[in-house]
Amino acid sequence: MVREGNYDRSVALMRNSILTEFVVAIIILGAVAWLGMLAPSQVS
Repeated sequence: MVREGNYDRSVALMRNSILTEFVVAIIILGAVAWLGMLAPSQVS
């Protein structure tokens, strides 16, 4: 896309990619935080 001079589309795709990665990172951090609050299981 950049070779054809279509910079607007390239920038939009890059922005979308960065936003997607940010959302996935927030979801992963939330899952780790939630799992960290769980009490350890009592195995005997």
